[in-house]
Amino acid sequence: QWVFPVQLFAGGECSFPANVEQEVMVPPFARYFFEQGGEISSRLPENERRDKLCEVLQRWDLDIQQEGPALLALLAGAGQPSTTLKALSVAPRVTIRFVSRIEPAPPVRDLLAAVEQVLPTEQSRSRCLMHFPKVKERALACTTDWKDMLLVLNGKPQSRGGWSSEDLPQLKLWIVGTWSSWEPQRMKWYSGAFVCPVVIGSNGWESFQLLVNGSWSAVIYPSAIDASVWDKGWTVCGPDEHSHGKNWQIGKIRVEKTTPGSRFMVIVCLNRAGAVASVRWRTF
Repeated sequence: QWVFPVQLFAGGECSFPANVEQEVMVPPFARYFFEQGGEISSRLPENERRDKLCEVLQRWDLDIQQEGPALLALLAGAGQPSTTLKALSVAPRVTIRFVSRIEPAPPVRDLLAAVEQVLPTEQSRSRCLMHFPKVKERALACTTDWKDMLLVLNGKPQSRGGWSSEDLPQLKLWIVGTWSSWEPQRMKWYSGAFVCPVVIGSNGWESFQLLVNGSWSAVIYPSAIDASVWDKGWTVCGPDEHSHGKNWQIGKIRVEKTTPGSRFMVIVCLNRAGAVASVRWRTF
């Protein structure tokens, strides 16, 4: 989805139809990448719109009902359309989409690069209108991510130790990672394994550990720093308190092709004794 700077001019509200001047300045200014599954439309049934709004609140702590009541009214078809739309007898269709990433068009990117080269210090660059500091963004998995993950798993056995969905282990697992600022999230027991969706943030990678029964004194971690499913030689360690600096990392290996907004499912399998035996992940 490319974005062009556009100027629109029309007559007063009471003079429709009016002469309209439209300028499109090329080349494109930026390209927008939208969040997957985050679209909210006035064409959706009311219950689906309500579910989507709950996902937005859970994922970004954005309460549209409080922050944008007029927008919410338009989604419900109760807002007041503009005079132009009244004159056309057109019922407005409203769609909200959330941007996950913006990339400048090549000419704009070249211009920004030229500015960086001309200005000698970070302090002088920070005073320039062309300076855009990097922002690290994180995204928690929402209800849609959980639903999509379970749909992909589709009840297929994930255990390598003979466990099934009906077998309930004594331990419970929480996952802690960079995407949640290391706040524990409970994993779901499904198809004989613990699973959890992870959404990649702006860095293009995420790191994590596991907590037994949600306790920081019982951490499950790899024996190597930034261990990957593609690495060899590391083992599963813990549960104990000696995990500092030793994490699993999604996106360490280029073959994983992680990009901001891409989704992975973390799958943790137990051995017959009920201890963590393997940790892996895959896209969905």
